[in-house]
Amino acid sequence: MTETHEVAVNAVEMGRILDVGPATVKRRATTGKPERHEIPGFRTKGDTGHWRFYPSVVKAHLSANDAPTWNVSAQSRGRRRRAA
Repeated sequence: MTETHEVAVNAVEMGRILDVGPATVKRRATTGKPERHEIPGFRTKGDTGHWRFYPSVVKAHLSANDAPTWNVSAQSRGRRRRAA
């Protein structure tokens, strides 16, 4: 029997996967009550640790019907165009 283990990624890597910035990932992971966070994740070493995310769990959560949609502002899109 073969077991595969998924590696948890940090906010920067999760941002690359979702095509958003790491600050957005952290903000969406901490908004509201824990059971209502927009991105499921966990912190290492309590409240002072780093955020970690399992990509498959986040993708499954965001693809659910009740997941919130993210609107990207025109200002943010312009910033991305200039950076690229």
